[in-house]
Amino acid sequence: MKAYFQTWAFALMYLLPTLAQAEDILIVRGNENYPPHEFIQDGELIGFHIELVTLVAQSINIETRFESYPWKRAISMIKRGEADAITYASATEERKKFAYFIKGNIISESASGFISLASRANLINFDGQLKSIKDYTIGVQLGYAYGNEFDNANNLNKVNIKSIPQMFQTLRKGRIDLGMFSLAEYKQYKKEGIIEDIVFIKPYVSEFRNYIAFSKPRNRLETAQRFAKAMETFKTTERYLSLAKKYGVSR
Repeated sequence: MKAYFQTWAFALMYLLPTLAQAEDILIVRGNENYPPHEFIQDGELIGFHIELVTLVAQSINIETRFESYPWKRAISMIKRGEADAITYASATEERKKFAYFIKGNIISESASGFISLASRANLINFDGQLKSIKDYTIGVQLGYAYGNEFDNANNLNKVNIKSIPQMFQTLRKGRIDLGMFSLAEYKQYKKEGIIEDIVFIKPYVSEFRNYIAFSKPRNRLETAQRFAKAMETFKTTERYLSLAKKYGVSR
């Protein structure tokens, strides 16, 4: 009965605002495939984050436009007020200067860690302390945040990587020893048989929350607050549970 009422209440919240003119917002994202959260399939942008954000936006009469850019450029667009929001963004002190990270706007949780070639994994001695991998070469994607400790570790040999395919290619060619990667995305690529020769090394380096963050220069505080309230309501519905199940995302 409770679940029925919650679903009915959310449906009502979705229908009522349509009487007013819809607000339009531009949401930017990285231009990579990040399955199961955000990825291109048959020419269409889909994924858990995409559907979740779209459904929540519809419930408060917001029309969304998603545009994909290199991650560093997407972040810069939020910083300069050229876009309203960005998905799959973790909160850092630097990003908080130009974007609103509100608890209700958490869209997923992640863990990041090192990947390596399976043939070399037994040669990697990582004990959870970053100082234990100071002699290795580590690939990191431009503009990505992997947690304060790792991001601020200046004694590590980090190599900038432009894309996920380049990360895999650089590992396979032996140009880097390790790559920083999302556990959720690793599992999906592994499931698809794309990286049978690559393994994820435990323990994790960091665990953090991913947000849809709204631009401060774009003056999107009110929108961010409304969105957060609608997101919290949506997460109590059966439709949210079905969406999480559809993409195999842990709640």
